Amino acid sequence: MGQLIDLTGRTFVRWKVRGLSHKEGKTYYWNCVCDCGTERKVPGRDLTRKVKSSKSCGCLQSEENSERMKIHGMSGHPAYCSWQQARDRCRNPNNEEAWPMYGGRGIKFSEAWNDFSAFWAEMGATWKKGLTLDRIDVNGNYEPGNCRWATAEEQASNRRDNRMVTASNGEKTTLKRAAKIAGIPYATVQARVRYGWDEKDLFLPSTRTGAQARLAHIDKLKSQGGKCACCGVDSKEHKRVLGQHKKFSEDKFGNLVCSKCIELLQWSDYDAKLIERLKMFIQGQTD
Repeated sequence: MGQLIDLTGRTFVRWKVRGLSHKEGKTYYWNCVCDCGTERKVPGRDLTRKVKSSKSCGCLQSEENSERMKIHGMSGHPAYCSWQQARDRCRNPNNEEAWPMYGGRGIKFSEAWNDFSAFWAEMGATWKKGLTLDRIDVNGNYEPGNCRWATAEEQASNRRDNRMVTASNGEKTTLKRAAKIAGIPYATVQARVRYGWDEKDLFLPSTRTGAQARLAHIDKLKSQGGKCACCGVDSKEHKRVLGQHKKFSEDKFGNLVCSKCIELLQWSDYDAKLIERLKMFIQGQTD
């Protein structure tokens, strides 16, 4: 164990050490007085460590915060919080939640925006209540020309894992926004994607209500004799009761197809030969 280093008489920013106070466990406490006159017993390790050391009783931090308020007066503004959080995501490896998705994958925060005043001069004119900072190019940096103020919905649409489609107005956007533009429920568009509809048909207006669609579905299944239009296997052989419309889905040709065929076909462009092979395979599985 090393010898105790006497800190008496030394100065640590605003702390002046008067002498040793006491020891608790392995920690030595020193009687210190701040430049503002506050006296306190401060752990020696808090005074001597190189990172995040104790510099004052708290008055220094208060003065620095006050000085920042004098510069732009916006430290409590939502835009200031957005600026601060964006910098932290890109520059602080200790931010375990955000760092891997931002700074950890090379996203930078512009040096030109190190000072909030410069950032606000660039972005302040378009800020509105309820908006937060967003990058136009999700793989680009936080920098002039690549940032905007966006709503939560806009931010959710601007993600790397979103599927991009061409909306009915020609805009290249997300599936959810394209459904909104077309005035069609998002769930309807999602179902059409699952059922293998071509992209150009995804946003066609729906001509039937949900109840009408279910009745039409049941009638069509009955007209097919309760059998899958692809493999020909009866619904009972699939342990499904005729009329349980959710078990059979309509393909791109308007036929009702069982779930097994859905999995095998993956809604690709299938021809008669492929259908025959699938029939033979599925019927072999159910025999």
